[in-house]
Amino acid sequence: MWGRVVAGVVVGLAYAAPVFLERAEELRFLWASEVLGIRLQALALEPNEEQAEKALRGDLPLFAGSLEAQDSALLRELEEALEELEAQVEAKDSARLEATSRRTQGLLERARQRLVPESDPTLQAALIAQLVLLDDGVAESYEDAARGEEGAYQVGRVALQRVRMLWQGLRPALAGRAAEAAARVEEGLNTLGRLFSSPTPPARFQDPEDAEQAALDITFALAAATGAELLPQELPPALALVERQADQACRAYPEGKRRLALEGIAAARLYYRTYLGDTLQTLSPGLNERLNPLLEGLSEAIQARESAKVGADCKTLADVLTQARDTLR
Repeated sequence: MWGRVVAGVVVGLAYAAPVFLERAEELRFLWASEVLGIRLQALALEPNEEQAEKALRGDLPLFAGSLEAQDSALLRELEEALEELEAQVEAKDSARLEATSRRTQGLLERARQRLVPESDPTLQAALIAQLVLLDDGVAESYEDAARGEEGAYQVGRVALQRVRMLWQGLRPALAGRAAEAAARVEEGLNTLGRLFSSPTPPARFQDPEDAEQAALDITFALAAATGAELLPQELPPALALVERQADQACRAYPEGKRRLALEGIAAARLYYRTYLGDTLQTLSPGLNERLNPLLEGLSEAIQARESAKVGADCKTLADVLTQARDTLR
């Protein structure tokens, strides 16, 4: 969804700092751990194997390498808890699932403290923007649920609850200097609240565009309140993120830092899918068709410890990303 927004929306504000780029690592740690926690809470309400798989295979790799470098014992505890939780989902063991989910939430909070020991209003605003707008967030989950994806409604509903909590913590820091923007955030949250008003999916969904527009309103209001660029308004900086993460991954693997290499490629795939995929598919379908399997195949090669393939794929990926940069100029 955000790829369409970047291509089609121009915001008439002069932002002071591109938070999404300058603090991308901290923001990714916070976002991925929050999404993982949201998914776990939703699983306790509605056990779902697909959501459990996303938690273990999709969310955790986005910060596992960095957490291993900071606290390998904590990472092992977290992995064991997630594997236990996955087994409980398969067994439909709701009572144990809820207990494991609570314990895992505590581990996630410890992981956030290790990875991002200090936050601030701008970083929190960027986190809220991502949680309402990006994949597995509030608006996207509503759209996914409307399309029939099992478990997506609960993920979106829990994500909205979490966003409200984060907003209550952030709002006092903006008091007095951004009253109009704060009111717009409240209005957007109220719109999303009406879409997720029932504890179970509605018999008939409203237009998912309503959720997307509310999420955009919240994002732009937070950007105005903080004076920061919370999400990319142009494509080249987003591509720079992909290139940086891919390069870090390819440098980490030969040094024996396999977890960090996997994290880097997972991050590159996330940024590419979120910010660039739709646009490159329009501008250069051939490039897009090369990049997607390259990123996926590189991750598989790193997991399989196929060093020769990793080296070759890293070189090819760098070349293709250079072509993408030329395309986006």
